[in-house]
Amino acid sequence: MIQPIVSIARCRDYSTSSVSQALQQSLEAMPEVNSLLTAGKTVLLKPNLLSASQPPQNAVNTHPQIIKSVAVYCKEKGCRVLIGDSCGSLSEGSTNKALQVTGVPAIARQTGAEIVNFDTSPSVVVAVDNGKILREVSICNSVREADVIITLPKLKTHGLTLMTGAIKNQFGTIPGRGKKEVHLKAPKPSQLAEAVVDIFSVTKPHLAIMDAVVAMEGKNGPAGGVPRKIGLIISSPDAVALDAVAGEILGYSPRHVGTTYSAFQRGLGVANLEDIKISGPPIEDLRLDNFQRPSPGMRRLLWRIVPAAVVKTVIGLMSAKYPKIRQKRCIKCHECIINCPTNALKLNEGNIQCDKKSCIGCYCCLEACPCKAIYFRA
Repeated sequence: MIQPIVSIARCRDYSTSSVSQALQQSLEAMPEVNSLLTAGKTVLLKPNLLSASQPPQNAVNTHPQIIKSVAVYCKEKGCRVLIGDSCGSLSEGSTNKALQVTGVPAIARQTGAEIVNFDTSPSVVVAVDNGKILREVSICNSVREADVIITLPKLKTHGLTLMTGAIKNQFGTIPGRGKKEVHLKAPKPSQLAEAVVDIFSVTKPHLAIMDAVVAMEGKNGPAGGVPRKIGLIISSPDAVALDAVAGEILGYSPRHVGTTYSAFQRGLGVANLEDIKISGPPIEDLRLDNFQRPSPGMRRLLWRIVPAAVVKTVIGLMSAKYPKIRQKRCIKCHECIINCPTNALKLNEGNIQCDKKSCIGCYCCLEACPCKAIYFRA
């Protein structure tokens, strides 16, 4: 396998000049970008538009300036540019709201890009060869038909998968309620990681550009954590290698992050740091020892002394967590109820409450909550 490049560029803020300069620096370190982005090709930009309500400064969605700068870069290469995603919420019109709150319509007007709402656009059922959890998935046609897919993940912690990056970002290629069905089929963290990699295997991007200018830290990521300035844009044609490097910066070995390790085991990318060429500042200078992340805790010890198959089973048993609702902060929008795959959340005497017997701990309620009223506790 050819040694992949992960290109790291410092980016001090989200000003147009800072992002454009860092993006140019990051992409110029990868010679394959010139042959990838040629005139006449259709390029799909797939940002992370998880939230339909939280503004860019909350570090939940990919920042608008990252999306715009990549769109401009591709247009200057003579490419047709599409910007598309499916929001994490299942409420009607949520993806349109996510596009609006992230400023995508304005970006489209300014750059000539076209918007694709994965929830309302035609989709096609695709077989997942050798899928661990999923045998087939419904994917938006635009994802399948694009000449080039560029995924634009936001670097965030995730209560179930520890972090969300380029691999996890492809989960958003599943339209609307399809994501709910995936959670029902993969209720445990290890199962969800495998299901995400199943999806990644049929929507594998040609290029990944990570928004790590301001990331999200904390155990309630990917929607309820705290913004944390890191000041980086990280790019690679190998999304697995990118996630491995990003995880190392946060303090995770690739084998601790289920999505990264599973994708590596399936031959979908490189995860061993010694097999990855780093362009830019060395990882040793970037590691964040005080980054607040969901700790793998017992996972580190288990990975060292117990076979992987056993570890996955034990971790699944240890990871049972349930949503708690800050009732004073709750605005009774019912987003959590709408998005719960098992109907475990219900309105009881004016308050949202969780039935632990029905809850599968999928974090869908936390991701959909617009006011950070939900957190998870064992």
